[in-house]
Amino acid sequence: ESVFDPTLQPRTGVSSRYSRGDLKGYRVSFFIPPGPTANLRRSPDRKLLTTGPDTTDENPTQTHHLQITKRGPTVTWTVNGQTTFGYTEQDPAQLLAGGYFALRLMNPAIGLYDNLRIYALED
Repeated sequence: ESVFDPTLQPRTGVSSRYSRGDLKGYRVSFFIPPGPTANLRRSPDRKLLTTGPDTTDENPTQTHHLQITKRGPTVTWTVNGQTTFGYTEQDPAQLLAGGYFALRLMNPAIGLYDNLRIYALED
């Protein structure tokens, strides 16, 4: 599914359009002070797939090296070289593949991203 598909509902930045709309995707939520966890959810049903420690919250002014890896049915979240969670989709009908990558901040978050690299991985 393409995020540019004209049959999808318009999105204006309102969270519910992404989490409860018709757009399918995996999303990682992190740095939600004072929350101690990072979460992986699948949209559009907001299903919580797994959680792990949110190590970005330990030192919010530090530069963090973030890595999201999606290889086959497995999604992993790594912060500063430490994998904080991994999830493997067990239901082939729910597996999301292909598509696009996006960054989105929730108000009042401030995020600065640089050195962004996106790679296609061999299965």
